[in-house]
Amino acid sequence: RAALVPPVAAQPIREVAVSAAVEPANPKDSFLARCRRRCRIRSRSLRAAASRGLQRLKAFVRGCRATANQTVARAKAVCRGLNFAWQLKKAALIGLGIGVAVVAVSLVSHPLAAVLSGVGAATTAFALQVGLWFRRTARQMIG
Repeated sequence: RAALVPPVAAQPIREVAVSAAVEPANPKDSFLARCRRRCRIRSRSLRAAASRGLQRLKAFVRGCRATANQTVARAKAVCRGLNFAWQLKKAALIGLGIGVAVVAVSLVSHPLAAVLSGVGAATTAFALQVGLWFRRTARQMIG
């Protein structure tokens, strides 16, 4: 087992030296008094380390929230862009339908004139639909 997993070295807990300055060590104190003093020092050190860890955790959570908010804002912007393209798709299909109808009616006569009038009708219908869409969008943004 030792060959597969290398041993992990234990990391010592850093102590806060402020506690030691408040309570000077007295070599004449009893063994129990010295043990209590060391326990108080370790306790203060652990509380300070826990406080620092909590502050780091809070900063990490704030960073995660900020990143999540940015991602959501970017996704909303992409959806707005797709909504714009979807609305123009409708205008393009209407224009194409009108153009095909004009070409179908005009094919009986001159073929070149029919194609040109179909392209012109499709372009006109598309421009009209785009204009109506812009007007509707402007009203929604203002009102």
